[in-house]
Amino acid sequence: MTRLRLLLQRIHRAGDIAICRMNGGYVVVTERFNPYCSEVMTKREAIQHAARCAMPSKPIRWEGSEGRTTSIYTTHQNGSTSVSIMQR
Repeated sequence: MTRLRLLLQRIHRAGDIAICRMNGGYVVVTERFNPYCSEVMTKREAIQHAARCAMPSKPIRWEGSEGRTTSIYTTHQNGSTSVSIMQR
């Protein structure tokens, strides 16, 4: 199997991550991190990014802010996610 097919299997097993085709390219969408949508990228980049989200080999960190509240989502190798919420 090719590397991209293995990564696609990893994405499908995660169940909550999808790659969507847009007019300008592809985006990665997940509900794991309080609905998250990536920037537009190529298909290969989208597959690699989604696979990192599905089963991270090192901690991945997302930061989202809404008004004065900032949420930081961190994934871990065992598949768990921790959330830190800060008020400004």
